[in-house]
Amino acid sequence: MFPPSLQQIALIDATLPDWQALAASLPDGTALKTFTNLAELSQWASVHTGEYSALHLFGHGAAGILQLGSDTLNTAKLGQSDVQAQLRSLGQALTPDGDLLLYGCDVAQGQTGSDFIGTLANLTQADVTASTNLTGMHGDWTLEAVNGVLQASPLAPDWQGDLAMSITPVRMSYPGKAAGEFRNEAAFAALKSDGSVVTWGYAGYGGDSSAVVASLSSGVSQIYSTPCAFAALKSDGSVVTWGDSSKGGDSSAVTASLSSGVSQIYSTNWAFAALKSDGSVVTWGNSSYGGNSSAVASSLSSGVSQIYSAYSAFAALKSDGSVVTWGYSGAGGDSSAVVASLSSGVSQIYSTKGAFAALKSDGSVVTWGNSSYGGDSSAVASSLSSGVSQIYSAHSAFAALKSDGSVVTWGDPVFGGDSSAVTSRLASGVSQIYSTPLAFAALKSDGSVVTWGSNDRGGDSSAVTASLSSGVSQIYSTNWAFAALKSDGSVVTWGDGSGSGISRSGDSSAVAASLSSGVSQIYSASDAFAALKSDGSVVTWGDNSYSGGGGGDSSAVAASLSSGVSQIYSTYGAFAALKSDGSVVTWGGTGGDSSAVATSLASGVVGLANIATDDRYSNSAPTHIALSHSSVAENTATASALTIGSLSSTDPDAGDTFTYSIVGGADQARFQLSGANLQFKAGTTLDYET
Repeated sequence: MFPPSLQQIALIDATLPDWQALAASLPDGTALKTFTNLAELSQWASVHTGEYSALHLFGHGAAGILQLGSDTLNTAKLGQSDVQAQLRSLGQALTPDGDLLLYGCDVAQGQTGSDFIGTLANLTQADVTASTNLTGMHGDWTLEAVNGVLQASPLAPDWQGDLAMSITPVRMSYPGKAAGEFRNEAAFAALKSDGSVVTWGYAGYGGDSSAVVASLSSGVSQIYSTPCAFAALKSDGSVVTWGDSSKGGDSSAVTASLSSGVSQIYSTNWAFAALKSDGSVVTWGNSSYGGNSSAVASSLSSGVSQIYSAYSAFAALKSDGSVVTWGYSGAGGDSSAVVASLSSGVSQIYSTKGAFAALKSDGSVVTWGNSSYGGDSSAVASSLSSGVSQIYSAHSAFAALKSDGSVVTWGDPVFGGDSSAVTSRLASGVSQIYSTPLAFAALKSDGSVVTWGSNDRGGDSSAVTASLSSGVSQIYSTNWAFAALKSDGSVVTWGDGSGSGISRSGDSSAVAASLSSGVSQIYSASDAFAALKSDGSVVTWGDNSYSGGGGGDSSAVAASLSSGVSQIYSTYGAFAALKSDGSVVTWGGTGGDSSAVATSLASGVVGLANIATDDRYSNSAPTHIALSHSSVAENTATASALTIGSLSSTDPDAGDTFTYSIVGGADQARFQLSGANLQFKAGTTLDYET
């Protein structure tokens, strides 16, 4: 128990699995408060000014990231004015020399983590400490990194759980396409906490998984997609596929190779490629567009570390820095013209719809594929010979960001390959680049935005120039428009706001008031946006025409989206919102109607197939099984079943339920289980001597 003169309190994220056990494991007398978001913490702190010498804050974490219920704090979020105000309020609950102790895995790891806790210290005016490694049962309770002079001692709960996040952002190429995977166009696949899968949407694209339902009843850890099929990776390293057989839904030809050892799956628009733990690759799907890798089989038998994809071709990066390509030769599958340049030194690969660009460790760039899609960079060769730090892509153009903050572009001149109109503004200060399929938006270090490319796809931002002159922290896109999230939590949109008489995502005027503050994240379908606010509510706008709705109108489920949403997923024309209670809410076109599986989606969902994050689920076995009582008095009557005690288990996996069984022992016949209660059967003689 803390001395009265050093009043401290534990603040626990109530969305943590088994948070009650964590609370019970704290030192006797520890003051406790639970919370579900940052705003709730801020409001609590506002009526406890200067009362505490230390705040012990428990939530999931990752390097430079702290999860606070429905809010995810990272460096970008710490730049938002509403978040800053809430953190200042939290700091005011501390005494002038008070401490903020963060219990989350890896929060202070690396330079990103160090900068993160430094910014937190500035905002809260507290001395901040956090962990640089795993925190909890499989790690320790030591908080290795300190910003300031710490006076409080870290707690060491006896809790059988870890405070790690399992969601890792994936680099996106353009809307609907990650570096190595395509989004499903018309079906969703949800993963539940018991490792089972629930599907809905267009049956032929994977919405109907009845043919493989037995294989999807347990053990699934992650789900991948082509636009028309799914591939589920199981915890034993095997793979289950379903959906359009011509686009990866049928893997029967490689069943044996997919029975074990798979560690990651990638896709083109037409095919899948599985990377195995031994560095080999297995492919299936359309044979012309990536499904047949027989021509390079020997090169793919070992040593592959990562796979990237264009629309109809794959590029595998090997551990020795060399590259192997296959698929449609005219769209990146044939790299013979640059084979010498790809024999070593490649560190990353990027793609448009029909070409690849390899970034080498010396900062130079090598390109190949269809010249109309950026495969020919000869016009800017000298600018790409050194100093490139990152490459971004649209459908048919590339944009290279150099270490000096300048930008070099090539590819289709109309659709982003020609940035000459904004050359001076791209000469320095650029920190990040985003794209629609036909335009780019560069975010500068001063928070301003520069755009170029197709005017009606976001390349012309002149109508919102003043709003984009400062304060932008992140940019999102649909196929038609951009949405900029500002540091004050407001949103600015531009792009095609009309289409052909259709309300598209560039026009957010109908929901302008709702987007004026409090937005923390934005998600997109083809022509619609969904903004997640810090209070867990959702605001949508954009096209409603695709297959009965494009996702822009969520009025039918408005009540369900008013709070509690933690993540949003999309198909081409629909959205699915995952709530903190494990339920799912859907709206929009194909995939927007989940009524046929509503019962299965009412609870227990941990994630959906998602190209934007590498969110592998691990259903860990319980680590602690206990019996509340282990004895009864001799000769106790057993005319009816007699309960000995209740079994309990601790498991870090959210939403898990437990079943128990008696598996052996000489006296097994005397016992039975009733739910979690261990009982003597009726009529059992409780005589020690017998």
